[in-house]
Amino acid sequence: MKRNVFGAGILLAVALVAIAGLLAWRVLGKEAEPGLTRPADVAECGVAWRAVEAAKPSPIYNELHGISALSPNDVWAAGTFGTEDAALSLIEHWDGKQWHHVESPSVQGFSNHLYAIDALTSTDAWAVGAHHNGTDIWRTTAMHWDGSAWKILPTPSIGPISSLNAVAAISTNDVWAVGESSTGGKGQGTQPLLLHWDGTAWSIVKSAAVRQNATLSAITAVGNEVWAAGSYTDKSGTVAVPLFLHWGGTSWKEVETQGNGEIWGLSAVSPTDVWAVGSFGPQSVAMHWDGAALTRIPTPNIGTGNNTLNSVAAVSSNDVWAVGSGHHENADVAMAMHWDGTAWKLSRAVTLGKYSDVLWSVAALSTNEAWAVGASIADEFGNNAPIAEHFAEGCKQ
Repeated sequence: MKRNVFGAGILLAVALVAIAGLLAWRVLGKEAEPGLTRPADVAECGVAWRAVEAAKPSPIYNELHGISALSPNDVWAAGTFGTEDAALSLIEHWDGKQWHHVESPSVQGFSNHLYAIDALTSTDAWAVGAHHNGTDIWRTTAMHWDGSAWKILPTPSIGPISSLNAVAAISTNDVWAVGESSTGGKGQGTQPLLLHWDGTAWSIVKSAAVRQNATLSAITAVGNEVWAAGSYTDKSGTVAVPLFLHWGGTSWKEVETQGNGEIWGLSAVSPTDVWAVGSFGPQSVAMHWDGAALTRIPTPNIGTGNNTLNSVAAVSSNDVWAVGSGHHENADVAMAMHWDGTAWKLSRAVTLGKYSDVLWSVAALSTNEAWAVGASIADEFGNNAPIAEHFAEGCKQ
């Protein structure tokens, strides 16, 4: 950052304005300057991101990849635990006081991973992901919560490699899940995979998009309109290009966009107010749909490399959260940012680990309440710990 030299009077005026602005940010639990925030750095009172202890069923391997919030006392998270080669599905629930490990099924003989979760009501929720046996066999996974238990429901898979990365539940009889499939070994020839639940069964829905090494990583629905996004590689096979698909009620159609990068998260306020986030090289990316075109909106970053936004949650047109990770002093740190209707600004997410922290998913309930989950490399042995962070008032009145 370039710094200009001013006279003493101007410096004082600038300093006063800066201090006032900083205090205003701190009232909201936000900071304009990037950096590393540890749990001990967060004030007891005030609205801020704070780490909340998540359930940790495994002593060595726990990750949370998806989150969905219905109310301050009803929040779901999904991921994986156990070991990398023999992982089990992980479901956790926040009841307003603490996170509980909720029993969920896993496919025996496979390593199980849940990547996303979406709850319609307290008795109707979906989680999706994949189960694999080695690197050459991946099968889709979808499970449903009926208010008493999680149950796996059959899903189609194409070829040796199929995975579901995101889910959007519109109603009990209208649920979408997206990911990728490959008819070649080890992910060769990957194409978008779109599944739909009609209340009875999951079925494959075809898309007009046929791209090189294409995948869908995110989905969002508003009314009867659905957006899915991910990326594909250009003709050289080395540069990632955003891929956007839109469902208007009868078919999936590709929506053109400019530039390069990968899209990891989607959230919609209305049919003409849709946010997408991701990364391009070392920098984070945010894009906005206004009903006519997808436009890139500048985003801040932490450090100069490994900046990515993995998830976005829109409360309103001037209240949007995004989370991911940045790079600070040779380590990946948790990154959160907020859109206030004018610009994206960094918010002080908490970093727990010494080696690497990543926030994978965010869910927003209101301007002053949001949740984010992820994973941390907890020690020098590479053991993973779950991350749950709550943006809220620290002192209850």
